Amino acid sequence: MEKYNNNKITKKDLINVFFRSMLMEWTWNYERQMHMGFCFALIPILKKFYGDSKQKITKALQTHLEFFNITQAMSTFVMGVTIALEEEKVNKNSDDYTAIRSIKTALMGPLSGIGDAIVLVSLRIIATSIAIDFCLKGSIVGPVLFLLVFNIPNYVIRYLGIFMGYNMGMNLIKKADQSGIMASITYGVSIVGLMVIGGMTADFVNINVAFNIGTADAPMTIQNILDSIMPKTLSLGITLLIFYLLGKNISVNWMLFGIIAVGIIGCFFGILA
Repeated sequence: MEKYNNNKITKKDLINVFFRSMLMEWTWNYERQMHMGFCFALIPILKKFYGDSKQKITKALQTHLEFFNITQAMSTFVMGVTIALEEEKVNKNSDDYTAIRSIKTALMGPLSGIGDAIVLVSLRIIATSIAIDFCLKGSIVGPVLFLLVFNIPNYVIRYLGIFMGYNMGMNLIKKADQSGIMASITYGVSIVGLMVIGGMTADFVNINVAFNIGTADAPMTIQNILDSIMPKTLSLGITLLIFYLLGKNISVNWMLFGIIAVGIIGCFFGILA
């Protein structure tokens, strides 16, 4: 294993982050999903870097409390990369979190795709197929086998991920510094991050206007007109509206109540499907 930069981060530190990452799902919520679990896992590292500066550790905590969601088994890889970037930022005495934000966002989607395919689909089905025969016979061996077959590889991936992420992050930084392409990398991952956010908006925000115009023989829905101009127009509009309201410090709870009320009223009067 590679030496840790300036001996600031030790193997013990990374193992501590690995164990704290077990709580990723405990505070999952619909607003920012895994953000508290991610931040909680990094707190000892952030204290080690910024413990003597209340302003810097506050900014770091606020940054890592932003939206984050990923297949849990892959979360430690992103943590390792983040720790490496935080360490480099400390060495450069910088307060710029642009690269860290962009890389976290860019890694969420691709790693979730890999993690879902390997852990939540393949590994879970394999564990079930091994255990199901014992379960049908009423044997306690069934659930025990399922837990072992599913969890052992899961935790091995998570354990190795923190070290792989950290070392790959350090190597990426060193090569970028030597070649002077860090600005290009940051710009590139920012574009990828925006693409991921755009894809999530189109996938998760669904609005269907059922209101018709035209004659009874040839009705045309407002939704079809909007889709012919640009699909997911309303989804984008609602997302931008919520983003604007968040910038105005409107409570998330009030926005949720508003969305629920608009949905109920719209469906009652046949405006929304």
